[in-house]
Amino acid sequence: MAPFCVTIGGDSISRQLPMSQVESAAGVSLVLLPGMDGTGQMFNSFTAALPATIRSVVVTYPPDRPLGYPELEAIAEQAFPAEGWFVVLGESFSGPLAMRIAARGHPRLAGIVLIASFVHNPLPRLGPILRPFVGSWSFGFPPPCWTIRRYLAGADAPDDLIAEFQGAVRTVSPAVMAKRAREVLAVDVRGLLPRIRVPVLLLVAGHDRLVSTKMKDDFRELGDFFKYVCVDAPHLILQRKPESAAEIIEGFLQRIRTGNPANESR
Repeated sequence: MAPFCVTIGGDSISRQLPMSQVESAAGVSLVLLPGMDGTGQMFNSFTAALPATIRSVVVTYPPDRPLGYPELEAIAEQAFPAEGWFVVLGESFSGPLAMRIAARGHPRLAGIVLIASFVHNPLPRLGPILRPFVGSWSFGFPPPCWTIRRYLAGADAPDDLIAEFQGAVRTVSPAVMAKRAREVLAVDVRGLLPRIRVPVLLLVAGHDRLVSTKMKDDFRELGDFFKYVCVDAPHLILQRKPESAAEIIEGFLQRIRTGNPANESR
């Protein structure tokens, strides 16, 4: 099944942005904020699939310091390119962080890309109940293979991807993982949406068992600034469909330049 594109809103995805100063997609850097492991290791297959003309900057979070979204935001900002336009990509856990950055605004921020992400706790009913019980003990061991395949990587995920994910999690303190999980179960940045004035692209995993595809509806308040693409993949979109994701994101960077949301089906 090929991915499809749906544009929410009207005629210009780059309204109010002086994109005439961006000569091509190659003139925009892509700042990558990782999923809950925070290592950045899981981006390897995706960055390899990006065209050489797109500069990528991979942000990593401290593996031994339990930090919340505000502290991680400060770390992410330190990785912004010193010059030129840039787009921030937030994978899953880092989606709310990317939205916080967009709401604060930055003179050279050209857009936001979210991967299988959300703007509020993806488990609205269970989150408040589970949050007090999430502790270091919850992450004392890497998640078993069957859990990764069921909720993250898909039943047909290759063994090396499972091992890569387990290896990344193994490098992070259980206390840090627990802190990040509690952050997810409490997060709600919907109130920031009216302040966002840059294009936002959301890649939705069509077979996501962790984040409901209905989460995309929370972004409708962005109107013309919002676009989503549904990809035939499990939660780990960038790891299972790196080439498709790279193509979609490259197109998004080009559309930022031209101001054309290109809402045709892909």
